[in-house]
Amino acid sequence: MKKLLISFSIGCLLLPLSAYAAKINVIAAENFYGDIAQQIGGHTVQVTSVLSNPDQDPHLFETDPSTAIALNHAQVVIFNGINYDPWIQRILSVTDNPYRVTIQVSQLLHKKNNANPHIWYNPATMSLLAMKLDKVFSNIAPDNKQLYQKNLSKFINSMASLNKTIVQIRNQYQNTPVSATEPVANDLCQLIGFKIHDLDFQLAIMNNTEPSFSAVAQFHENLQKHRVKILLYNKQASSPIAQEMMHTAKKYGIPVIGVTETEPAGETYQNWMLTQINMIKKALHN
Repeated sequence: MKKLLISFSIGCLLLPLSAYAAKINVIAAENFYGDIAQQIGGHTVQVTSVLSNPDQDPHLFETDPSTAIALNHAQVVIFNGINYDPWIQRILSVTDNPYRVTIQVSQLLHKKNNANPHIWYNPATMSLLAMKLDKVFSNIAPDNKQLYQKNLSKFINSMASLNKTIVQIRNQYQNTPVSATEPVANDLCQLIGFKIHDLDFQLAIMNNTEPSFSAVAQFHENLQKHRVKILLYNKQASSPIAQEMMHTAKKYGIPVIGVTETEPAGETYQNWMLTQINMIKKALHN
């Protein structure tokens, strides 16, 4: 396990930090959210991330008793919502901790349950989370408020290079047609201004259902006739039909960009996103 999980409940009564361990105990459903909590909380937080393996399909995750115990003792819990991590909501509903603060990130964006759940691929999502964490940590440990504000400012400034690169690609490649095996990076693609093809196929793969014959045929044709410039491939998905599309793209000379749903070990969110964005930029430039 890696970093932490946070959950958000505005009306929740908070105990002073002295009533807990020396550090704020944070649990994150996904490690990219745990990373942001660590960046804002610094040495004052103990972060545990439940989903942290970039080789694991998050949609197939099954929890265990140790996860429930950890959540029951967490001061702050962070999770995605939009049915991406329903297992954590089930655990939270049966673990009673009146002092726990719960942050459902999708609620910060006012996202509905039918939205694309991969909301962390829009950098603005993480900035909103960072600002929320600054407030939550400051409420729990007011003596460290200046540290949290300093770390928040540092985080926002560190996003400048990422946002600048997105603007540069949008200025040069807006309206470029692209496709994907799953809508993992679609929020980023929309931010850049790409025209995204084969959405029916992507949704079927994401929901672990068989795409229709027409969706598969259309996807093949788009690749064969070079109607799309790149293919974004979810490296954490093992669907045979998704792998077939990846091989088909390579067969017809369509650049394939591998993306992941989980932050690689040892990376920050900023570096992870920037690396993938630069891969897209390089593929389009070639």
